[in-house]
Amino acid sequence: MKLYRAVENIGTRLLGMFVPRVKAEAACGAYYVGCWSQCWQCNFGPCCALCRENCGCADYACG
Repeated sequence: MKLYRAVENIGTRLLGMFVPRVKAEAACGAYYVGCWSQCWQCNFGPCCALCRENCGCADYACG
């Protein structure tokens, strides 16, 4: 069991050296409100949405 834990610790340290730890939210930019004259979420009518740079939009408001 000790050998297994030793190998597991070594593997974890090696993985940490090659795979950076990044929070998913860190990849997203600032919030902004995007508005369009047509969007499919509103049956091709006008809409606005709360968006984040590099992460897409959510919370669509039609009309």
